[in-house]
Amino acid sequence: MSAITLFSFGQNQDSHWIFGDMAWLDFSSGTPVNQGLGPFFINEGGSSIANQNGDLLFTTDGEHVYDRNGNLMPSSGSIKGHSSSTQCALIVPMPGDRYDQFFYIFTVSAEAGNYTPMHTGLEYVMVDMSLNMGLGDIVGPSTQLVPNTGEKLHATWHSNKRDVWVLTHSMDSDEYHAFLITCDGITTHEISATGLVHSNTPFGEGCIGSLKLSPDGSKVACSYNELAPNGFNFINHLEVGEFNTSTGAVTIIEDVVKDFNAATQGYGVEFSPDNSKVYWTISNNGATLFQYDLSNPPLSTTEYVVSSNNATGLQLAPNGKIYATGFLGTSDVAVIGIPNVAGVGCSYSGQGVVLTGKCRFGLPNQWMFPYPTPDYNLDTLNLSFCQNGELELNAPQSMPENLVWSNGKSNSSIYVNDTGLYWVTPRFCNEDTTFFKVEPDEFCVCELFIPNSFTPDGDGINDEFKVNSWCDLKDYQLQIFDRWGQLVFESKNQSESWNGQVRGKYASSDVYVWRAVWTDPYTNGPKSNHIEIGHITLLR
Repeated sequence: MSAITLFSFGQNQDSHWIFGDMAWLDFSSGTPVNQGLGPFFINEGGSSIANQNGDLLFTTDGEHVYDRNGNLMPSSGSIKGHSSSTQCALIVPMPGDRYDQFFYIFTVSAEAGNYTPMHTGLEYVMVDMSLNMGLGDIVGPSTQLVPNTGEKLHATWHSNKRDVWVLTHSMDSDEYHAFLITCDGITTHEISATGLVHSNTPFGEGCIGSLKLSPDGSKVACSYNELAPNGFNFINHLEVGEFNTSTGAVTIIEDVVKDFNAATQGYGVEFSPDNSKVYWTISNNGATLFQYDLSNPPLSTTEYVVSSNNATGLQLAPNGKIYATGFLGTSDVAVIGIPNVAGVGCSYSGQGVVLTGKCRFGLPNQWMFPYPTPDYNLDTLNLSFCQNGELELNAPQSMPENLVWSNGKSNSSIYVNDTGLYWVTPRFCNEDTTFFKVEPDEFCVCELFIPNSFTPDGDGINDEFKVNSWCDLKDYQLQIFDRWGQLVFESKNQSESWNGQVRGKYASSDVYVWRAVWTDPYTNGPKSNHIEIGHITLLR
């Protein structure tokens, strides 16, 4: 047997996008479906979370938390983000929680215009979905992790494919801060001093812009706006580097610099699904959407202008496409249809989705796709179904009592009567899941056990003739003939016996011929088809 990590996550947790002026899209079907008007207005990047089936659990604009019905959670005012922050909020499920009960909401506040100077850093609250009659509520006050950050917040899976790294960037500093979220809480704080010092500006433009981790977690890209020497314009930077999913360390390798000699703002950042391209938007009386090929440095030599229309926020969707906010106040969301392809082949369209609500600057801050697939080597158990139709599987003695099997049972052991893959796992906060692979023996074949005589005299001993087998035979047929070739008994039911009667009368003592036809359920091809013929003596 093998012990590995088991995920409860499916493919739909990030399927609901609620953003802008009451816009709402649902990606659970594979394509974005307009859900009408959402519950709130948000200027930039909120976050939403659904269950494994794609049913919305709750959503946030960074300042409030709304339940699945669009109503405020009772303690909604506990969070300290701001709806005009580039990536104001991010929802992270508690690692190891297989019941969609506990969630973190991380927030960073807005610095443009210094909206909330008392709450400028990375903070978090916990949501317990068992509260408020199953609609959820916030547990406890907001807790600060970093006192002074930009509007930058994203996450990726740890290399163990279970825990989660949450990443942000300090202001007036060159420090990236990575926090490891495990089933035991926030356990690691990794600080990486690398790349540029991100300096604040009089109206907070230095804080504006996205930070993104690539889908595989190996790369990082961060947009930063530096105040130009004239004190009016901005120099825009895209820092690109590596992220270590084991340690949380960031290493900036390249800085793409754009100087339009204007009041521009670098804003949206996103990676292609195959991690080979990075996209960046810069607003300059409209907006320019750039593509860079990470496989062919330096990045400036691979620059391609995807669009010169208004595109600010960028977000990779579960369907593998990247969406971009269109003109402010419009109902059109642009789309990069094939973002893995360089140049014009990336298939940009200014009208990817039409909303009931309206666009603002940002799109939701989502991160959970693609979902990790645990790697494991599975040992086949040396068990046999040939000799026994039922097997007992036992949980390891080291496993906590609060456990669950793949069939939903919570006993220390289960009985199975079919081949396949079975697992048992602790319900919460433990990385070890034990897998059992049950197969028939290599030489397992179905055999018939047929008596050569029977005595249908009503004494309760050997009164009936029956073909016996431990297998559930397929395409079964039994025929019995007398010495003149007349059919005296026929059945296609493996459990049915011949009681020695013919048309309601007892047959005479004699030798009879039987013919059995069946298909072996454990073999394939011509060898699975069987015909056997033998003799049975009826004695009185």
